[in-house]
Amino acid sequence: MPALMESDARTVDGAAITSEDWLEPDGRRHGYLAVDGTELGPLTPAQMREAAAQLVEMADAAEGVQS
Repeated sequence: MPALMESDARTVDGAAITSEDWLEPDGRRHGYLAVDGTELGPLTPAQMREAAAQLVEMADAAEGVQS
């Protein structure tokens, strides 16, 4: 049975963002990311990083920030 390693929930500019990091019995890790209740996952650690980077880019674009 997978074990929950880490969980985080926060609100950013009115959007509810939650994340979970799970460890499988065979040592593989995966995570879930949800924004306002829409869940993405299971994701590999690399996919979680990519999803987070895309969220930052979207937030910057919404604020008119050039990256």
